[in-house]
Amino acid sequence: MNFKGFIGLIAVLALLMVPGTRAFAAPEASLDTEQAVSVPAINPEINVDDKKIPDVILAGVKIGGKWGFIDQQGEYIIPAECKEIRAFEEGLIAVKKETGWGFYDKRGQLVIPAQFDEVGTFKDGFVTARHKNKWGYYDTQGQAVVPVEFDAVAGINENLALVKSGGKWGYYRIGEGLVIPVQYKEAGLFAEGLAPVRNDGKWGYIDNTGKVMLPFQFKNARQFSEGLAAVKLDSKYGFIDRSGAVVIKEAFGEVAGGFQDGIAIVKVEKKWGYIDRKGTVLASGYDTAFPFNKEVAEVRVVKKSFSFLEAALVAVGASAGYVEIRTNELLPENTKRGFIDRTGKEIISTKNHVTGVFREGLATVRIKDKWGAVDKTGAAVVPVQYDKMSAFRNGFAQVKDDQKWGFVDKTGKLLTPLRFDEVSSFGYDGLAAVRVGERWGFIDTSGKTVIAFRYDDVGFPDKAVLEEKLGFFCGFAKVKIADKWGVIDTTGRMVVPAVFDSASELMGGSFGMLPVKKRTWGFMDTTGQMVIEPKYSEVGLFWNQEMLEREKSYYLN
Repeated sequence: MNFKGFIGLIAVLALLMVPGTRAFAAPEASLDTEQAVSVPAINPEINVDDKKIPDVILAGVKIGGKWGFIDQQGEYIIPAECKEIRAFEEGLIAVKKETGWGFYDKRGQLVIPAQFDEVGTFKDGFVTARHKNKWGYYDTQGQAVVPVEFDAVAGINENLALVKSGGKWGYYRIGEGLVIPVQYKEAGLFAEGLAPVRNDGKWGYIDNTGKVMLPFQFKNARQFSEGLAAVKLDSKYGFIDRSGAVVIKEAFGEVAGGFQDGIAIVKVEKKWGYIDRKGTVLASGYDTAFPFNKEVAEVRVVKKSFSFLEAALVAVGASAGYVEIRTNELLPENTKRGFIDRTGKEIISTKNHVTGVFREGLATVRIKDKWGAVDKTGAAVVPVQYDKMSAFRNGFAQVKDDQKWGFVDKTGKLLTPLRFDEVSSFGYDGLAAVRVGERWGFIDTSGKTVIAFRYDDVGFPDKAVLEEKLGFFCGFAKVKIADKWGVIDTTGRMVVPAVFDSASELMGGSFGMLPVKKRTWGFMDTTGQMVIEPKYSEVGLFWNQEMLEREKSYYLN
């Protein structure tokens, strides 16, 4: 995403932190992605309580073609000598200098030297690093916990990193060394004290000392989860226990991950479904099946054509844990989304025209071109009667009927009559932008007009970043009066004078610091005084961790 598409947004969050930067993860090599289940690594030597340290408020700025970070006084905390920067992850930010990639902390200390050709993203306290085609791991303290000397690395589970040299895989114990030699053709990560490994065409299981616990006899083998592991003996998969005894007979063409809360996703007669620990099929017949997210699981049926990508989502989702991937968007017309409960009952039918994902306990559904919402039992909460409907945000959904917009709460009650020509969603500040005729104003969650209808336009953040329109962001909103743009706070007070020709010359603000552009970017305070003089080609908002946590749910998954 380029900077132009990022105007008006917080510039530091997850993978969309700073305008003009890119976000990517260094690939962790894996021969069997379905085995790469995420389990927090154990590293007793890392014991940092960030809550005891006052959080740092920073803004990303670009000058002379290089990025850096400044504090609220305009002083550089991270010098402007970075070609690229990425999101803060676990207290560190990846930067690319002339010498390579490294990591700074929020106090300006270069924790991991900027010397690597490629770095990943932090996960459970560890990050991959590559130098001259060799890989290793660093921790958040800047320690090389796995030396950068392996041909590939493939994750850390139970304090053991899967590493590869000379075409073979082995295991490196964090803080100790290579405890299981590189000797296996294929291998998976440890889980529940065991790891699947392959030699001479057969899979078996070893413990964390390298001792073979289950002999090499399987055509394929997956990680243990909840005491069971999927294995392939002939042409089908079944499940064994830790003794190697088959407890669920081989009857499945494929298995996605393992058991989660007593349920596993399996392929039954070329379609995906769910089984319990006894092997009883709870539901089947789906082209895509996602892991359960508390009480419900998303399922999809493709009516005419089949997408390989959608099929792959099952294995990826089950392996990495439940993560919604583009599931907020409308699916193709030939793909129908539904939801099942833990008994296998289809509480929301895949026969609906359109079904949204659950938000705040409710999911939108469209039946015969009308929208409503149901709860996780499938009971109708909002009658299916509206022409359009958004997902719920902070207790309300936007609805439209007869060309007018309004809001319904989670009981289906209208906040106000449907009288608005255009609306935004409610933000955490409890305000929504609404338009009547040619003028915009703001209402609160009681339906009361709290900022009068006097604005010609409201500057909404780019929908490529935010899922829905949001008037106020971090306590400020861009508004247009008589062809000029300014910024207001949640009381309606003009904190940046309406003297700017374009909304793209403003970025809302945070912590009383408001980016404005006068040929170059600087920062005003809430009295309209320029407190950091314009000199930057690009900037982001000031932020700290608390603000990121508060605002992040508005970002695309």
